Amino acid sequence: MVNICFISAQYLPNMGGVENYTYNLAKQLTKLGIHVTIISMNNNNVLNFECNENIEVYRLPCFNLMNGRFPVPKFSSQYRKLRKQIDFNKFDFFIINTRFYILSLMGTYWSTKYKKRSILIEHGTQHLTMGSKGIDSIIACYEHVITWLIRLIFHGNYYGVSKACNEWSEHFKIKATGVLYNSVDIERINEIINSNNHTFRKKHQIPNDAKVISFTGRLMEEKGILNLVDAFKVVNKEFPNTYLYIAGAGDLDKRILALNHPNIIYLGRITFEEVITFLNESDIFCLPSRSEGLPTSVLEAVACKNFIITTKQGGAKELIKSKEYGIILDDNETSKIVNSLKYVLNNFEYMNSAIELSYTDLINNFSWKSTANKLKSIIDDESA
Repeated sequence: MVNICFISAQYLPNMGGVENYTYNLAKQLTKLGIHVTIISMNNNNVLNFECNENIEVYRLPCFNLMNGRFPVPKFSSQYRKLRKQIDFNKFDFFIINTRFYILSLMGTYWSTKYKKRSILIEHGTQHLTMGSKGIDSIIACYEHVITWLIRLIFHGNYYGVSKACNEWSEHFKIKATGVLYNSVDIERINEIINSNNHTFRKKHQIPNDAKVISFTGRLMEEKGILNLVDAFKVVNKEFPNTYLYIAGAGDLDKRILALNHPNIIYLGRITFEEVITFLNESDIFCLPSRSEGLPTSVLEAVACKNFIITTKQGGAKELIKSKEYGIILDDNETSKIVNSLKYVLNNFEYMNSAIELSYTDLINNFSWKSTANKLKSIIDDESA
C-alpha cells in the first residue's frame, strides 16, 4: 500500500478552503487504496492524534497568530513527544499545501531529508492581507523570504488548485507543472438537498417569491463582505423583496452582528449540511473577494444551482468562463456589485440559463473523484 503524508497547517475542525481540500482529497485517496496521514497544527485545542475514516491526523502544538490565521509551531516537550511518534520513513510521498506557513517549510525539509517524492500545491492568487498597507508590506516581504527558502530546499513539483494559482506562482519565479482543481462532492451535496426537510426561508419568514442573495466564507475584508453589504443596502431599496444571507466567522464578526437591517440575516458559523441547505434556498451567490484560489464556496453554490457573481481574483473564472455562465467582476467596487445584482434581478431568464450552464460544467470537471484520480496518477508517476 502506498503511504502519503499531507502537510497542511490548517485542518479540521478549523473551517476553510484548504481544510476542506485536504479532507476531501484524503477521503477519496483512501477509497483508492492509499494510506493517508495528515500533519497539521493544533489551533483548536483538540486531540493531538486521531484516526477517522482511515485517515491519521497528527496536530502539532502551536501559537495562534493573526487571530488563528497563521499558526506557528510551538517547539515544546509536547511537540517533541508527538514528533517522535511520526515515522517519516514509512511515507512514500509528501503533499504540501500552500507556501507561506512555517509548517510548509518544515514539510519541504522533511521530504528532502528523508528523500521522499513530493509536490507543493498553491491555493492563493495574491499576497496575504490584513487590510493595513504597512502590515501587508511586511507580510509580502515574509512571503518572498519563506518562498525563497522553500525553493532552496524543495526538490518536488509545484501544482495549483486553479490555473490562476499557477499564474500567481510565477510571481515567486515558480513554474507549476499542472492543476489539481478544487472540487465538490456532488453526490453528498445532492444527498443533503434531497433529505433535508427544514428550511431557512421558513425559519426567517422569507416569502417564496423573494430573491435571496448569499455569502459564505471567512468574514475578512479581503473577502469583500463589507462591499457586498453596502451594495445590498442600495439594491434592496429598489428591490425590497430581496434578502441577504451571510454565513461564516472571522475578524468582522462584530461588525456583521451589529448590522441593523431587517433583510440582512447573519447565520454565523454553520455546519456543511446547513450551508448546503441554505444555498439550496438561495438564488444568487456573491463572493466579491480580493484574493482566492478556486473558492469552495463558489463550487458549492453552483452545485446548489445559484447564479454566481464573483471577481476575477482567482480560479472562479475557470468555471464561470463567460457572461453566459455568470458574472466575473474586474474588482470588488461596491458600485460594480450593485450594477451586477440589479442586472440579474431584472433578467431572470438570463439568470436561469447561466445557472444551468455553470452546473453542467461543474458536474463534468470539478468533482473530487476526478481530482483524486489525477493526484493518484501523479503519485504513481512521481514514485515510479
